[in-house]
Parts: sequence; C-alpha cells; structure tokens
Amino acid sequence: RLGFNSLWLDESVSVAAAQSPIWQIVSSPRLDSQPPFYDVLLHFWLSVGGSEFILRFLSVFWGVLSVAILYRFAKRLFGASVALLSAFLLAIAPFHIWYSQEVRSYTLGAFFALTSLYFFHRVLSKGGKTYWLAYVLATVAGLYANYSMVILVAVENVYFLVFAVRSKNVGLAQKWIIGQAFIWIGFSPWLPYISDSLQFAAKDYSTLITAQRIFEKLGLNLAGSELVAGMLALVLLVLSITLTIRYDPRPRLRLLWASRLVPISLVLEVRPESATCRFAG
Repeated sequence: RLGFNSLWLDESVSVAAAQSPIWQIVSSPRLDSQPPFYDVLLHFWLSVGGSEFILRFLSVFWGVLSVAILYRFAKRLFGASVALLSAFLLAIAPFHIWYSQEVRSYTLGAFFALTSLYFFHRVLSKGGKTYWLAYVLATVAGLYANYSMVILVAVENVYFLVFAVRSKNVGLAQKWIIGQAFIWIGFSPWLPYISDSLQFAAKDYSTLITAQRIFEKLGLNLAGSELVAGMLALVLLVLSITLTIRYDPRPRLRLLWASRLVPISLVLEVRPESATCRFAG
C-alpha cells in the first residue's frame, strides 16, 4: 500500500527539496527542517521515478536494513534467539512500518543510529581501526540524516564517560576524544545552517520538554523556562545513567539502559493542528 495515499505535507516538502540542485540542497537549510542527507539521496532516487510507490520505497529500503542491523546488534549483546525476537518486533512495530512508508528521513536516521550503536559497542569491545572508522562514519551520517541523532551521541558520550572512569583506560579515552573530534569536524560544514533550519522547523513544532511537564506535576513552577527545565532534565539524566551503569550487575544491559533514558527526557511535541496534517487528503 505504498502508493495508496497521496503525499502529505511533509512528504511534499522532501520531494520539493530533492528536486532542487545538489548545491542548493546542501546550502539552503530552509528547504527542509532536517539535515540534507536524505534529500540528497532522494534527489538521485527521483531518476528512478516519481510515483508515491517509488518515492516511498527509499524509506522501505532503510527500514529493512534497520531490522538487519538491529539483529546483528542484539545478537552481540544477547545471542541469536533474542536477536531474532528483536528483529521480529521491529519488523512489525507500527511506528517503524509507519515511517518506512513516508518520504522522510526517519528510517534513514534510525538505520545510522543503530549502526552507530553497533560499532560503538564494537569499539568498546575491541577498538580496532576499522571499527573506529565505521563508528565515526555511521555517526556523522546519522547527524546529517536527522537532528535526533544528537541525542544518541549524547547517550554514547555519557556512557563512555562512566565506562572510561571505571575502566581507567587512558589510551581508549584518548582515542575517544579523537574520534569525537572527527565526528564534529565531519558535521561542521552544516553547523552554520542549524539555526536557520531549526527556526524553519519551529513553525510546526513546539519545543516543550517532557521534563518540564513532570516538574509542573510535582508543583515546581519554572515560569515557562524551557532552558531551566532542560538543564534539570540533563542533571537527572546523567545521574540516572551513572547510577544504572554503576550498580547494574549485568554489563550487557548497561548500554540499553543508557539509550532508553535519554529520549525520555527530551521530546518534541507536535501541536494538534500539525498532527492532523498527516491525514489530510
């Protein structure tokens, strides 16, 4: 049913951006509310065809690859049986199917996020040059695919900080700093455009932080200060991850705990009038 519905608003934005020249895609943040990687891929994919089915099949491709990389990652952590169950659950997950049917960057971002985590684990386990290179490339690709990748990079850095302190591996810490430097050097060409890109996206999204709502329920009036709420959420986040890694006796679960705690604390809420656009037409 990839071609059952016509393109909705955000999908049309992606197609319009992809129809622009490459130089304009990579230098005009107002073409889209996300970094340009997906629009560049879609630019070349348009040569295959312009029907809804063909346009959406690019997202299906990355969605299927996400299932495969999750299997590899879960197998390293828990073994083949858990890996098969994990892959099956992702394959039937409603949100994953939903975004695999959209002409947007979400499954591309999910694939590189999972790939980054996979090689992050390999780096901590073996630390070979090939794994380091793969980790850096996957993380940079994820940053160019979707801004949500910044949250995952924060997860990895917080986890590694606690890991390095506990292991007292100075050499690994030095390699990590170099690796992070290469990641941000790789993403630096897009940094001047982030402000305009996010301002463009702010028309459709309210940046209310989930933690702020939690504090209000507890009777803590932050007077609408999202910055204060964000800082408090970050403090609680670091504390939670630190305690989890410090006291959880199962090392293979520590990375999963860390990756679950970060997204909970920083969530964008879609305004109701924006959400209804999904069903328009």
